[in-house]
Amino acid sequence: PFPPHSKNQQSFRPVSLQCPKALIPLVNTPMLDYTLEWLSINGIEEIYILCCAHADQINAHLKSAGWLASRQPRIKTITAANCLSAGDALRTIDNQDIIKHDFVLVYGDVISNASLSSVIDLHKKRRAADRSAIMTLVLRGGMSEMHRGRLGETGLVVAVDPSSHRLLKFEEQPSS
Repeated sequence: PFPPHSKNQQSFRPVSLQCPKALIPLVNTPMLDYTLEWLSINGIEEIYILCCAHADQINAHLKSAGWLASRQPRIKTITAANCLSAGDALRTIDNQDIIKHDFVLVYGDVISNASLSSVIDLHKKRRAADRSAIMTLVLRGGMSEMHRGRLGETGLVVAVDPSSHRLLKFEEQPSS
């Protein structure tokens, strides 16, 4: 979960000033629980939760919901108050030498039922063939005209080389 003043939290103000976005309930269940359950179903055995704000609330929830007592997946929290983006989170993880193998990076409010097995297998094959292939990015397809009308534009520009499938550009732009 990123801090309440990060771009990811802006749309949930003023609620996210007092409660992390990942703990905002959806159908009476904190969004973080959906994310953890999805990762667990996909066979993720070890989860690190980087808390940039409200770490005490995240830890209290994980304990009361039984996530910390569970053997699978193993969950550990890391507090890093100065993270403002996913890049900052990755730098923190790298600087602390926490993860030494491939990993899945998601926000704490992801709600999905997608299977990760084919993506993880594809990443491993790509990595075996090319050690510089350090990341596999998963994006959902474009929204229909009806969804864009109801939810607004995503403000995301992605360019991929069609022959190599390498990411050429990834840029978030202000919503229209």
